[in-house]
Amino acid sequence: MKKIILNIFLLFLSLVFFIVVFLSTVGLETNQFNNLIIKETTKNYPKIKLKLNKIKIKIELKKFSLFLTTKKPEIEYSGLNLPIDYFKAYIRLKSIFNSENLLESVFLKTNETKVEEIKKLALLIKPSNFKNFILNNLEEGSIKASLNLSFDDELKLKKYNIDGYFNQISIIQSKELRIDNLNLIFSANKETISLDSISGVMNNILVE
Repeated sequence: MKKIILNIFLLFLSLVFFIVVFLSTVGLETNQFNNLIIKETTKNYPKIKLKLNKIKIKIELKKFSLFLTTKKPEIEYSGLNLPIDYFKAYIRLKSIFNSENLLESVFLKTNETKVEEIKKLALLIKPSNFKNFILNNLEEGSIKASLNLSFDDELKLKKYNIDGYFNQISIIQSKELRIDNLNLIFSANKETISLDSISGVMNNILVE
């Protein structure tokens, strides 16, 4: 009897080990969680409409958390399509077994997006100097970015980090200052903003 129980226990451990190894390396591709994610998203953010392709589920052992990834999700906010190319969400494993909010953090990659589209999205932002700058000072060009967003237990944004680049951007700061063909790499969080690899044409003078 003891041998049978031991064999069952070893079989169970082997199965758990196989599942953990499989989820931490290959991952499981499914659409079974789509409705749950859409439901939780619209419950907390009613202005968002979400349509997802198949989701891949994996485990990150260092963080002891699940993460879900999908490519080219269709995300609409207040009637505007958000240019998201890649979506990754980390889920607190302990929250699966209680009533806490599941979402720990989100990683997003945008498509390279034209300034005209960025201005439409900026209309959704609360009044600020940043919003005014986008609407009044940016002209042609495009921007691509990656966003890391971390949330607390109440799904409020705790911290963020944004990395990306400007491609052939034109900025009109005033009648005396105009920048064309601006290219740069940027990184920003709550504390700092850093710019690198800056080049462009300022008032017809090449800057590199």
